[in-house]
Amino acid sequence: MLRKVLFSLFACLSFAAVQAQTIVSAYIVDNIGAFTNIRNAPNGKIVHKISTKSTVDFALKNPRNGWWQIEGDSYSNYDTESEVKLTGSKTGYWIHYSCLGFCTRNYGGEKMYLRATPSLKGKVVYTFSDPETLLRPVDAKGDWTKVKTGDGKHEGWIENVWICSNPVTTCP
Repeated sequence: MLRKVLFSLFACLSFAAVQAQTIVSAYIVDNIGAFTNIRNAPNGKIVHKISTKSTVDFALKNPRNGWWQIEGDSYSNYDTESEVKLTGSKTGYWIHYSCLGFCTRNYGGEKMYLRATPSLKGKVVYTFSDPETLLRPVDAKGDWTKVKTGDGKHEGWIENVWICSNPVTTCP
């Protein structure tokens, strides 16, 4: 009996680990137009608009072809110091990576690397040391996020430990 209970518990924990998703935080960095659109699916219907002048951030998951699903049904607005509830979708809320960004947290001037694969063994495809380089999240896997540099010239994987997703202040 104990063996069956332990096996069932192990199976549940294994399933939960497989179901775990990488969550990435980012804020709006959108200079095109007056609003950033939130949609009900990748390329779907617009269900919410956020002023591009607003200081907001999101918890993101499920990257899909350049689109990120917003975790939950709200986002933080730093200008109003409030959580803003999203409504109008039964299929989740989506935002395109080109409207999102975060900076690096490299305040020691260390060399940072974008890699070809999400691993310390991955080939280095770009090196930089600017303490606040703008990056745009493209994909995620475990403790790594695939990014494009703000100028769009470089793409690669960076360890999440180097990411600062706070739009208001620097990260420790």
